[in-house]
Amino acid sequence: MRLKVSLFLLELLIVFQYVNLLGDLFPSYIQIGLFFLWILSVAGNKKIIVKIIKLNYLSLLIFVVVFLRCIIAEKLDMTYFSPMQAVIARYQFFAYPCIFIYVSALEKRDKRKIFNVSLISVLITVIVSFYYIFFIDPQAIRNTQGVSYWGVGDFQLMYAMAMLMGPLAAVIKKRKKEKGKCWYLMLAFILFGLCLLLCNLVTTVVIAAISITISFAVSIKTKLKYIFGGGIITLVILLRQTWGKLLYKIADSGTFYWSTSNKIRAIANVIVGDFSYIDTLSLRVTLIKQSLQSFKANPLFGINFRTHDAGIIGGHSQWPDDLGRYGIFGNAFIIVNYIMIAKYTIRCNSNKEVRNLMLSVWITFFILGFLNPCLSGAILMVMFVVVPTFDAL
Repeated sequence: MRLKVSLFLLELLIVFQYVNLLGDLFPSYIQIGLFFLWILSVAGNKKIIVKIIKLNYLSLLIFVVVFLRCIIAEKLDMTYFSPMQAVIARYQFFAYPCIFIYVSALEKRDKRKIFNVSLISVLITVIVSFYYIFFIDPQAIRNTQGVSYWGVGDFQLMYAMAMLMGPLAAVIKKRKKEKGKCWYLMLAFILFGLCLLLCNLVTTVVIAAISITISFAVSIKTKLKYIFGGGIITLVILLRQTWGKLLYKIADSGTFYWSTSNKIRAIANVIVGDFSYIDTLSLRVTLIKQSLQSFKANPLFGINFRTHDAGIIGGHSQWPDDLGRYGIFGNAFIIVNYIMIAKYTIRCNSNKEVRNLMLSVWITFFILGFLNPCLSGAILMVMFVVVPTFDAL
């Protein structure tokens, strides 16, 4: 009975995370409440609790320290550039690895339920997003924070879908002969890909391409994966002029909205070595520089939370932002924490295919951290809840 309650609460948490209509209708702290109810529901299982403590004690310590820094600095407001955003991120990186322990021990039938609930929940938000993109505003996803577009997918969900594209593609390829079993995976892959192409966020398409490439690369046996990886890098370098011309054609084709076309053209300029017209990329670079300048000013322990204000931390890329926030000393603990959890989650599953997929999402997660904040619930749920259930498909 307790297992069924835990499973039901986890399914509710997935629905609240991925069905943005619910996220817009209900306060965000509902998800925190569901997580604590879930923790209480598994508290009687000593094996799970012991594993959670062993894996997540450092995550909990980091979360508590960051929270205490906010309390001491009297910085508990919830504005975008507030240090409390770091507290929320650290809470989520504690919560989802805890859930991973539970998910990894489930039977295949229950894992399949979790996967299906996740897929359906994301698809609901994708379909709502299509309505707004096609009939209301081509930039609905980009504008959703400034306008009341109920249920539209947000930036973090787009990045989560982009990370999921690689594992989905790898599983579809392996099960392509089992047509009856993978048609819905192919449908989800197509709809996710279409949404990423239409959402006017170029970075998500880049992350999706990286995710797909890495997922196939890690599944290659023996040393061929290194040859494959080296070959891809060599082709990118040698054919950069060709890639640039291709991107110019895509930008000028009229397929995408003007803002997306400008971003594609700016990326093409960087690839061919023309840095004179990259205005659409300059904001991201400026925000990263802000965080790095804060790090240079306070290299050991990071910024003073009491004097923190907008512009001190860029808030647009995880790793430079963390350097600025926590300095060398704080990041030493954070990096150790990432390594501990990454090693455990990759090695935990006896299914080699899932181990490879976990490795691929960790690599994609690492790359994403240079381009955007990546400790959101939507992204972490892909890593710690959705991908670990792929062995049940």
